[in-house]
Amino acid sequence: LSLGNAFSFDDLDKFDESVREIGEFVSYCVERKIDGLSFEATYEYGKLALGCTRGDGYEGEDITHNLMVIDDLPKYIDKLKNTPEFKVRGEIYMSKDNFNRINEIRKKNNEPLLANTRNAAAGTLRQLDSEVVKKRGLNAFVYYIVNPKEYGLETQSDSLRLLRELGFKTQESNLITG
Repeated sequence: LSLGNAFSFDDLDKFDESVREIGEFVSYCVERKIDGLSFEATYEYGKLALGCTRGDGYEGEDITHNLMVIDDLPKYIDKLKNTPEFKVRGEIYMSKDNFNRINEIRKKNNEPLLANTRNAAAGTLRQLDSEVVKKRGLNAFVYYIVNPKEYGLETQSDSLRLLRELGFKTQESNLITG
């Protein structure tokens, strides 16, 4: 289950109650949300082979050429060299510092300013020219392994630990049990 939007402690309590209907012992892996553009990356025998936007949940855009220039994503993972396919999901985002830097340049050049960091990241990632993507300095983090049980992973905390071991950037997480 995913928390979705919560704006009060009452919202958190209601979510916790719905989770406890499934089982009495509950643990939460709490991760900070950064609003960017969701993506999925496929590694074949350790090599980044395919990247796509999540699109409508069924079909997305091929952004492999642009993922190749984002420094936060490993392009080759030696520990996966014998793994035919390994898929992860994450977020591509633009930091506020980069956003402000780009808008300063655009302002000096009398170009329209970028509206917000999320739209700026999404528009950048859809560029046909990977050099534009590289210059804008997008960031990425990964939060999910597709089919985690295939790798013996039982919890989100276990998945995040493996992702970090493989060289992916992840958000800090806190484990809460009770």
